[in-house]
Amino acid sequence: APGGGGGGGGRGGNRRNMGRRDTDKKRLQDKKKQMGRFVLKIADVLRHKGMEELTELPHARVPIVKFKTRDDQGHLVDCDMCINNYLACLNTELLLAYSLVDWRLRPMVYCVKHWIKQRQINDPYKGYLSSYTYTLMCIQFLQQCTPPVLPCLQEVMRAEAVRRGDPMLRFRGTHDCYFYRDIERLKGFGNANTESIGMLLLKFFRFYSHFDKTKLVVCIRRGKPLTKKDKGWEKAMQRNRHVFCIEDPFDTDVDLGRNADENTVYDIQQEFERAYTVLSETGELVKVMESYHIEREGAAPLPPKPADDADDHEHGPPTDEGETPPFTPDGGEPPEQWAAGAVELPANLQITEPPH
Repeated sequence: APGGGGGGGGRGGNRRNMGRRDTDKKRLQDKKKQMGRFVLKIADVLRHKGMEELTELPHARVPIVKFKTRDDQGHLVDCDMCINNYLACLNTELLLAYSLVDWRLRPMVYCVKHWIKQRQINDPYKGYLSSYTYTLMCIQFLQQCTPPVLPCLQEVMRAEAVRRGDPMLRFRGTHDCYFYRDIERLKGFGNANTESIGMLLLKFFRFYSHFDKTKLVVCIRRGKPLTKKDKGWEKAMQRNRHVFCIEDPFDTDVDLGRNADENTVYDIQQEFERAYTVLSETGELVKVMESYHIEREGAAPLPPKPADDADDHEHGPPTDEGETPPFTPDGGEPPEQWAAGAVELPANLQITEPPH
């Protein structure tokens, strides 16, 4: 009879499955509250140690405390601190690995980070994209260049990793965190592409000016954009707006652009178009980097989350899940013209269309 016997099917099996899901949800809620309490304690310690402009975010998707400290020259440095965020550590390792494959990634990311700060399109708390997200966009672009500058590290030798049962394929039993780590064997991967930082930056602005945000998802995990249909991100769901989608390379259910709405994505689109126009017509990076002096309004408020929501993906704005590591000689020394600060554009510009 349905629901009878010792099997897991029927109404009895459904009740047991629901019970397990409820238990798992309660466990997540308890863990979330514990992490929030730790963040508040850390904030107290930092405040006692003289850190400035502290902001505690115990209910964010990744509970953190943001603060500022002063370096040896007295300049304020933005910092944030979280606990047991192992995916952030792996994300940083992944970015480091990419930066060691081709030296051009790092200065390009530095330029982009300065640009987004100057143009006020880097604040995820206002519904824009984080600097980490823009870093992933840089990597995706360099994977899509012709010839490519960067490989897809999460696909290199993947079949061999599956064959030998690499534990990173199911890290801590949850996430697929595999990526190829023998970077020495990939040195010179992008040598066939001889374009300068200036030309790559110009094409980066062009690429995302024409990127079909209504259909595509930035995905460095696959080395090419996916479609929103592939991800099931065609429509807004709960607190995920899915207007401009960027997949987290390890926590692949997370859309790093989920808080952006039509207004902020329009701002971002306009800035990419402006940057491409200014750089292609004048070749002057300084003009591209001019400050946007009017404070941007940002996105409309998100709908309130359910009181019992324990899904880490729904809690507040995203934080940077990994940062560009310091430059190391292992990545290859840049040419002298970069060290001197000269980023020149060639006279004959040949721009290729991005994939659709």
